[in-house]
Amino acid sequence: KATIEDGVEILDSAAFRSSGLKEITIPGSVKEIKDSCFSEIWGLSKVTINNGVEKIDGGAFYGTAIKEIEIPASVLTIDDSAFSGCGMIQTINVVSENKYYSSEDGVLFNKDKTEFIKWPQGKSLTEYTVPGTVKTIKGGSFYASNIKSIIIPPSVEKMESYAFQSTSATKIVCQEQDGKGVKEIGYRCFWLTNLN
Repeated sequence: KATIEDGVEILDSAAFRSSGLKEITIPGSVKEIKDSCFSEIWGLSKVTINNGVEKIDGGAFYGTAIKEIEIPASVLTIDDSAFSGCGMIQTINVVSENKYYSSEDGVLFNKDKTEFIKWPQGKSLTEYTVPGTVKTIKGGSFYASNIKSIIIPPSVEKMESYAFQSTSATKIVCQEQDGKGVKEIGYRCFWLTNLN
């Protein structure tokens, strides 16, 4: 276990990468967790992010063993890939006071749920219907998830690059209604999937 003293403001790129950490508490003095900061720490299972942290960069927790994470009110920006490669994560919770992000059933959205940001990779649910408020499925949203069936409602207009990369899904249904539905499919959106 490492202790980050209150007063530290930036955790730099790959600062703790591939270390032996099992748990870490990030103090509120930290404003930014940079890319790959805690990546490939296979035994890291408990992370506490205190209120004060504002930015979580790409791959910050890639390859860790965390099962759940809580996003505090202070967070302004979460990179789409911040929690990619977290094979055991089941729940991403956002406190209700956060003005930019929200969660529902452990899934990460922007505040008004028009952007679907992250399906927890370790979530055991096999079927899911995206909420009808969503307009964009963000890049890497379902990366390497075990989900088998996904229903995309007519409200969704855009599915970004790598959105479904490496998922176990064999069925993804994009619904249409009154001319509404998906208009844009990003680069390698369905790369390495099991769709048939």
